[in-house]
Amino acid sequence: MKSSFIVQTCLYVVVCVLLQVSLSNAAPVESVVVGQWSKTSMKGETVAIKGGEFMMGDTSAEGSECERPLHKVQLSGFEMTTREVTRAQFASFLTMINAPAPGTSAAVVVNGVKYADLATSGLKHTGNKYIAADGETLPAIVTWYGADAYCRSMGGRLPTEAEWEYGARAGATTRYPWGDRFDEALANGRATGDESKTKEVPSAVDQNGKEVRVHASRADKSTVPPGSLKPVGSYKPNAWGLYDMIGNAKEWCQDWFGVDYYSFSQSNFPAGVQDPKGPDTPSAVIEGGKGTGGHSTARLPRDAKVVRGGSHDSDEIQLRCASRGHAGQDQCAAGFRVAFPTEATATH
Repeated sequence: MKSSFIVQTCLYVVVCVLLQVSLSNAAPVESVVVGQWSKTSMKGETVAIKGGEFMMGDTSAEGSECERPLHKVQLSGFEMTTREVTRAQFASFLTMINAPAPGTSAAVVVNGVKYADLATSGLKHTGNKYIAADGETLPAIVTWYGADAYCRSMGGRLPTEAEWEYGARAGATTRYPWGDRFDEALANGRATGDESKTKEVPSAVDQNGKEVRVHASRADKSTVPPGSLKPVGSYKPNAWGLYDMIGNAKEWCQDWFGVDYYSFSQSNFPAGVQDPKGPDTPSAVIEGGKGTGGHSTARLPRDAKVVRGGSHDSDEIQLRCASRGHAGQDQCAAGFRVAFPTEATATH
């Protein structure tokens, strides 16, 4: 298993190098046009976010143990796209890099690395190009590899987990950017009513073998009808102009997922950690078993990356600014937005 992980990682590095070479030989950004999308429109609208300090983690003492302790984080300024990348934008990216036609599995694979899946990602391959199968303005649900490659092609990167939470909070210290009660009028998620009830949750094990709760959700979620993806920007933006940071589609972050990373940060940087980028390696694979209370232990992918924000199918606990999730790099599990370093004067 370890050797296959190393091989896959090496293949991805090769893909990134080839992509960078291809892009460096391309025409200037303003003149690259793919179908109805220019590369400028593929980047989308961005907002400049001023660097600052905030308390990262569970402010309401109701989430997973991996969301604690609250710890001080200092961030440099950065830019971030105001909306999640859409299906149409991602399809244009695949066409721009001459991604091969999908095989019989319907997976979009570039040089041995899976970027997307036709059904899950809402894509179609016709002729020699990719297009959105339907819902062009719905968020593209892709793999971490696909999201990372897209960001690189735009001259950016995925946001770090700290940048993501900082942007989602937009200065707020409450459960959600707008306050402490979930509001279905402000985000695409599942309101489950009784905020006093939480069910037993799976757990994982940190690097020292200590059991740590990873997920939390409402006991009555199953009684609430699931929603569906909506076009990006369907709800009001937060105070910093970012749309859909809560709900609609989960979002990939740059970081490896570490169940005990917050504890590490607090212990090693009590005065605050500057521009954290997550652990050097993901948390160890958890093979299953029983946790406290007899509930099943979570199975962590061996290459778990952070996902944030919750989705249209998430409940109030999973939609909080502090809620953390994870998925394997080759899973079509989340949407994403692009972050850029900035020297310009930030507006927020």
